[in-house]
Amino acid sequence: MNLLEIFKIGKKQYGIYYFVKIIFYELINLYRFRYYDYINISKFSSSLEPCVPTPYYILKIIDDKIKYKFDNSIFIDFGCGKGRVISCIKKNNFKKIIGVEINKDLNKFLNFKEINISIYNNDCGDMNFINKLRDQFLHE
Repeated sequence: MNLLEIFKIGKKQYGIYYFVKIIFYELINLYRFRYYDYINISKFSSSLEPCVPTPYYILKIIDDKIKYKFDNSIFIDFGCGKGRVISCIKKNNFKKIIGVEINKDLNKFLNFKEINISIYNNDCGDMNFINKLRDQFLHE
């Protein structure tokens, strides 16, 4: 999968208005463009979607919505991919940030040193895992 295919998926997924905003934000954030976010994103299973990085426009919306509003909360990123969302929100005062990614090939990108960030390599559709995760963090 190449960059053009990623943008085709984005246009289909978000519509033309938001697609233009996404392209605009990707361009103005070119200074922090991480090319490796866009490489090695081919499907590793025919039943799953490829890993496509969250656009910077969406990260801006997330950051604006959560900025300092959820102190001592737990943030869970299901399908965290290479950790772009986690990198964006880790400056907020979350008690715990949890990333869940099924693709083991992406583990090398998920090397967060912060003690409040935990990455799990598991399937979000596995209810046993979800129940264990819930039970682990429900009473913290």
